Amino acid sequence: MNIKITSAEIDRKIARLKADISRIQNRFPVLESNLSTRDSQAVPAGAVKPDTVGAKKFAKLTVELNQKTQLLKELEEALRAPLVAHLKLINGKAKTYTMDADDVIYYAFEKEENLKASGVTVKNLVGAEAWHRPAGKSGCNAHAKASGPSITTYIEIRRVADGWRLVHAERSKCYVNQNAFEKVIVSPAANDNIIQKATKNITVRTS
Repeated sequence: MNIKITSAEIDRKIARLKADISRIQNRFPVLESNLSTRDSQAVPAGAVKPDTVGAKKFAKLTVELNQKTQLLKELEEALRAPLVAHLKLINGKAKTYTMDADDVIYYAFEKEENLKASGVTVKNLVGAEAWHRPAGKSGCNAHAKASGPSITTYIEIRRVADGWRLVHAERSKCYVNQNAFEKVIVSPAANDNIIQKATKNITVRTS
């Protein structure tokens, strides 16, 4: 299994589209203001009225905005679709304690930020793995003994050059008050980064 969770290539395209959409949206207030202010001066015969020119620009921008918004939606759905479909297959109808596509994407971003904060360079992120199963629901001891397990999701994700991939997912169980399970695996180079940052201001006594 090698399902995209994040993709640097697609993320760049999405960021570019969002910037274009924002640029277009910022132009609308000016055009709307121009359209609402009619030119009271006489217009020479055969000349195009200023408000007519503004209306055409407004219509052209509206078409461009709609096209880019649709393309953005298609890109985001194309990236998420395989992940959404696979997790739905794994989780079935269970939702309360399972991980859906949004949960997995958030978890991947969280692991990336945590590793970077620990000192791991972008280059040495490649090869990192994270295994995770959410915690069980909270409850008193009596409730815990009486309750059966809840359906949850166990995932394994791996960092490649382009982003994070889901390499394994399965239906699992979690019990009341059971802690979340997590295991993070990094390369020797990434481990060196972490140690270097953790011991940056520490000097070992030699005597």
